[in-house]
Amino acid sequence: MEMYNEDFVEREVNIRFNLSMQTTVDELKFNKGFEMHMVEFYECIGRLSEIASMPPVNVDEEDYDDWPYKRRFELPLHIKIEGFIKRIIQYAKLPK
Repeated sequence: MEMYNEDFVEREVNIRFNLSMQTTVDELKFNKGFEMHMVEFYECIGRLSEIASMPPVNVDEEDYDDWPYKRRFELPLHIKIEGFIKRIIQYAKLPK
């Protein structure tokens, strides 16, 4: 299963990043638009996990077809976050 698919496109990452950022009084004076605090990062991971709805951690890749998007979308958020983080780790390990 790819990171991006028909239900989760790259544009969603940019939208969720911006939604996770706290508002700044003067965005031109500070670089706040390009930096995240840890709380904002956690919120971004939660928002991305919600929309990406990756299969649970205990599901093998060959069984992903048994988990359509609608079924994955109904899972609790903590299960989605685990699946999303597992997928991020898998992609980080890929050779460049």
